Amino acid sequence: MPNRTNAPEKLTPTSATKKIILVAEDDEGIGTMLADFISDETSYAVFLVTNGRRALQVVQQVKPSLFLLDYRSRPVVEMEASETDSH
Repeated sequence: MPNRTNAPEKLTPTSATKKIILVAEDDEGIGTMLADFISDETSYAVFLVTNGRRALQVVQQVKPSLFLLDYRSRPVVEMEASETDSH
């Protein structure tokens, strides 16, 4: 059985006793494939989120050991644009 879950709405540092890998992919099929592969091949808990805003919330709450991000995700692109404009 895969050790993958969609990231719950409420997370606390004690939500996972294992190290966490966060997969952020807006294409749910690709995200599921990646998360399932990682779950099958490692002992890490894998959280899957399908948008950049949720990924940022999860990162702040659980501090994953590894964060795989679809950098073309719309909220990420918007953040990069706003950071560039502020410089």
